[in-house]
Amino acid sequence: RRQYIEGIQRVPRRLAACDKPVVAAINGAAIGAGLDLACMCDVRVAAAGAMLGSTFVKVGLVPGDGGAYFLARTIGFARALELVLTGRLVTAEEALSLGLVHAVVEPDALLQQARARAELIAANAPLAVRLTKRAAYRSWDLDMDTALELAASFQGMVQNTEDHREAVEAILGKRAPQFQGR
Repeated sequence: RRQYIEGIQRVPRRLAACDKPVVAAINGAAIGAGLDLACMCDVRVAAAGAMLGSTFVKVGLVPGDGGAYFLARTIGFARALELVLTGRLVTAEEALSLGLVHAVVEPDALLQQARARAELIAANAPLAVRLTKRAAYRSWDLDMDTALELAASFQGMVQNTEDHREAVEAILGKRAPQFQGR
C-alpha cells in the first residue's frame, strides 16, 4: 500500500498541483491508467478511432491511481460509475458526447489540434490563467459564498498587474496584447 501511494499515486498529486494547464492528445488506446492520466489533464483532444476505457475490473483491479475520482469529475458520477463498473470501452465519438474529450480530430491533425488549444490558452495572461485554473479546481467542492470569496481574492491579485493594464491598452489600441506574466 505504501509503495503504491508513494509510487504511481504521485502522478495525480503532481498534476493536480500543476498551475499550468495540461493538454492531452489521445491517439490509439487510452485504457486503464492511460484513461486515468487523460482525465487528470485539463483539456483532452482525441484522434478519430481512439478507444477509451476504465477496464480495471476486467483484470481484477480497481482504478487506484485516482481514475474513478478524476473520471467522475470529468463526466459526472453516474456516467463514470457505469464505465468503471462495466469496464466498457468507448469510441472517441462517444467520449466526446460524454464530455470525456473536448474534440475529436483526424489522427494526422491530432498533435496540431492539441498544440492549437495549448496555444489558445498560452496566448492569455499567464497569472490569470494559473489563478483561473486554481479557482476552477478549488471551487468544485466549495459553497457559493466561499467560492466567491476565493474569486475575489484572485481578482484582487490580478486586477493591478502589468498584464491587465496591457490587455486594456491592447483592447483600446485594437491590437493583440503582449503579456509578460507580471
